[in-house]
Amino acid sequence: MERAQIEWLASMLEGTADGIENVVERYDMELPQEVDEIEDALLDFVERCPHCDWWFEPGELSDGAGDVIACPDCRKDT
Repeated sequence: MERAQIEWLASMLEGTADGIENVVERYDMELPQEVDEIEDALLDFVERCPHCDWWFEPGELSDGAGDVIACPDCRKDT
């Protein structure tokens, strides 16, 4: 996918628990590469919480040391 497409996809995912495939299908697009590759490209724009699967801006899932732990909501629950 081109950078503009990745940015657009990231904007559609941020703040949701939607899957890449769902957004691509909803907008009648085709996946030009494997979902894992697209997810890697998205990491510059959004990250997925490993606990609740919601998408957040990069850095929102990290603790002070830069380790990915969880989104702010999931951190409250632990």
